Amino acid sequence: MIKPIILFALFLMFYCKTYAQPQKAISHLECEYLTKPHGLDTTNPHFSWQLNPQSITQQKSYRIMVASNHDLLNDNTPDLWDSGIINDDASTNITYTGKQLKSFQSCFWKVLVWDNKRKKPFESDVSTFDLGPLSSQKWKAKWIGANKSIPKNNFPIFSKIVEIHEDFDRAIIDVNCLGYFELYINGKKTSKDILTPSVSDYSKHSLYLTYNIKPYLQLGKNTITLWCAHGWYRNKSKSYGVDHLIPLIRAQIRLSYKNRHQTIGTDTSWYCKASNRSYIGGWKWNNYGGEKVNLNKMTDLNSHKLTKNKGWIKASYYNVSSKPAINQRNNPTYLQDTITPQNIKIINDNELLVDFGRHLTGWIKLNLPKEQCDSIIHIEYIDRILDIKSITSVRNSRMIKAFNNTEWKKGYQSFSQIDQVISSPQKNGTFQNKFNYRGFRWVKISGLHKLDKKKIQAFSLYENNKKMSEFTCSNPLLNKIWDAVVNTYRALNYSGYVVDCPHRERFGYGGDSHSSLETGMSIFDLAALSNKWAIDWNQGINDNGMWPHTIPESNIHKNKFSPGWGGFGLFLPWNAYRYYGNFTTLKASYPQMKRWMSYMKSKCINNILCQDSTLSKKERLWSFHGDWVAPHYGMSPKHRVDSLSTAFFNNCFYLYDLKLISKIASTLGYEQDAKKYNEMYQISRKAVHKKFYSSERGCYVNGEQPYQAFPLLVGVVPANLTDKIDNYLENLILVKNKGHLNSGMLGTYFLLEYLMQSDRNDLIYTMVNQKTFPGWGYMIENGATTIWEQWNGNNSQMHNCYLSIGKWFIQGIGGIQLKDNTYGFSHFVIKPCIITGLDHAKVTYDTRYGTISSQWNKSQNLFTHKITIPTNTKADYTLPKNFHGTVKVNGKNYKTLTDKDKNSFITLPTGTYEIELGLKTKFPIAK
Repeated sequence: MIKPIILFALFLMFYCKTYAQPQKAISHLECEYLTKPHGLDTTNPHFSWQLNPQSITQQKSYRIMVASNHDLLNDNTPDLWDSGIINDDASTNITYTGKQLKSFQSCFWKVLVWDNKRKKPFESDVSTFDLGPLSSQKWKAKWIGANKSIPKNNFPIFSKIVEIHEDFDRAIIDVNCLGYFELYINGKKTSKDILTPSVSDYSKHSLYLTYNIKPYLQLGKNTITLWCAHGWYRNKSKSYGVDHLIPLIRAQIRLSYKNRHQTIGTDTSWYCKASNRSYIGGWKWNNYGGEKVNLNKMTDLNSHKLTKNKGWIKASYYNVSSKPAINQRNNPTYLQDTITPQNIKIINDNELLVDFGRHLTGWIKLNLPKEQCDSIIHIEYIDRILDIKSITSVRNSRMIKAFNNTEWKKGYQSFSQIDQVISSPQKNGTFQNKFNYRGFRWVKISGLHKLDKKKIQAFSLYENNKKMSEFTCSNPLLNKIWDAVVNTYRALNYSGYVVDCPHRERFGYGGDSHSSLETGMSIFDLAALSNKWAIDWNQGINDNGMWPHTIPESNIHKNKFSPGWGGFGLFLPWNAYRYYGNFTTLKASYPQMKRWMSYMKSKCINNILCQDSTLSKKERLWSFHGDWVAPHYGMSPKHRVDSLSTAFFNNCFYLYDLKLISKIASTLGYEQDAKKYNEMYQISRKAVHKKFYSSERGCYVNGEQPYQAFPLLVGVVPANLTDKIDNYLENLILVKNKGHLNSGMLGTYFLLEYLMQSDRNDLIYTMVNQKTFPGWGYMIENGATTIWEQWNGNNSQMHNCYLSIGKWFIQGIGGIQLKDNTYGFSHFVIKPCIITGLDHAKVTYDTRYGTISSQWNKSQNLFTHKITIPTNTKADYTLPKNFHGTVKVNGKNYKTLTDKDKNSFITLPTGTYEIELGLKTKFPIAK
């Protein structure tokens, strides 16, 4: 027996040595928040990296090297930039300050890091980035579109045969499309991207993408094919910058040989052809149409003969308004999860209802057996199976009238999401979406008599942003709410912005995203997304300084003013700075922020913000929104919160923006501006209190929750009334509202924000733990897998309204919080959440420095907390007010400090710790 054991041990040693790869000391190299990006249009990119705590606990110095070829970095002799040894622990957002970078330049970079323990530096692998066309003069390609003989609703394909007769070192293509496109070379799709490019306002700019296509090219003939669709470039009356009603494209291939370069661009030497796909329906509110696919025709993506008898005709030139093309800075949208049906119900002889068991934004793939198909298959995507009796509060009368005519009579809600398939009688066929997307749980198929579960799949789609956090706790309801929040945010984040819903509107509303942004940043890596979306907001501001409701802009929202919606133009870049350290975007956004504040100041009368009287009656009707879709209120003007309470809410928001821009100005070093905005704030907050506080009733305006929490948060309440309003709010939650919240989209965000800052996680937990109306638990009890548009379940079943609770799971229960006057979690706070009813929780959050872990367990009078602090960071561990005795860290007594608010805390450097605290209050263990 001894010999086999020895042999096995030797095998294990050999296996581990051969196959177990040690973790790199330096990893996660990023440029502009992306990994190995192509086509950058900035000549001063930013670099970041992450350190492995098993190798480095604290960075002392770094050295970045950028070179024009890989070999120069092997010798540490970069020709573009050598930062030299910088004695600093910074490892994020380091700005390139080397030689001037040029269009189409390919760059290689690496970083060396020193710590306090060894003289020899740690060395990263080499990463890359390259630049795209840095000016319009660098575009040699022409805009082309389909010949007029091709129907305008068709999704055309464009092809050119390119011959290569010598070896090449590099092959890059820049693609600038108005609409959507997919790129194929020799019949193979060159990327996983879908619905490309991301959404932009064509009147401001379009987006280009750059791909490395060297792996797809061969010596000899190559068929280059671009398949295009309209997307947002379709409706002149609803979108800006649409000059034509067909998709247009320009693309240029750049081949680098040993001694020369070659550019091949789109022009009229390219050929076009109708595909087997076209759009049906509209591209507007409540009707984003679908695709019509003819399976009797094949779309030729690899034609070797572009001849007339094969259906090919010359592409046409098109004139396009001269707007800049900029690089797409966000991650692409991918197909992600595969979902199989939960069940398939036969409605009648040729109608089926497929239930995927959860809501998603995505596509389906349907295999169609010829013997079971009618000649035309109709597919409808359903968001909700309607039950009129379940509606529990006031509904929007206009919406009900519309639904009574269409959706409600059908018994389900689909928002006109349809596809049509012309099946083939000769052979089996396959349908899959391509240039549109759906928000659904159910799929109704008409014209199909029978379907096996294995013949249909759904694929969720969302932007390829890394999931940054995990959460689990002792309360199963909270775990389900967390899952629903994660699923919802995923379903709303694609194409370079976050939409309100994926089916009815698809707009990037500022109000919705103000309420959910920090939830998104607490769950996903939105660094690249916020970089792109902030550009949209900066360019989308109106000439008068008003930010509209939604950006990228759509025509129907241009002249609508609401502080909570337009104020997202401040909130987005500020939080990109707080969470990711994006100082560049914050600074670039500041001029527009000032214009926004000037616009709002111009709408003040006696220091009270008022509605914009210059707007039309219709525009005013859908402007100056306050808290949105609170319980027992609707969306139509007659069913909203009263006008006085709404005015108060908007004035609180004005004060919120004044405080925020004062802080931003100070962060940017504009101290005079900071002083000016603070003075405006001090004057306005007194005027707001005087106008809206009722001394007789002892509360603000209508007396409801958000109208007490918001003024407490922004400092409207005088010091002598703070305790009174605070107690009034607590009584509202626990007594009048019986432990439930009573707030809408923005009101919920500010209610949670105030309670978290006041260390009243107990009140938040009470509201979240309810299973009756209104609340997140009520949604879960009624089968929700995503978060609804309204608390009662009316309208959209996955919506960007009540996602603000997601932040609390990470920052409240997990206690992982940003520290004031710091950014990017280089120095952060861990603040334990000790409340009755919750016995344990485990939370992780990935920062750009590494993973923060917070795992705690509470017995009757003992609190144990295991935490991990990443390399190059430190944390202030705030002790709960009800702890007593000594604080033990890794079994040893630890001395505490006291902050300006008289909170006890300890500061801990990089490492893993187990903290034990005695508790004054004896907590019962939850059953």
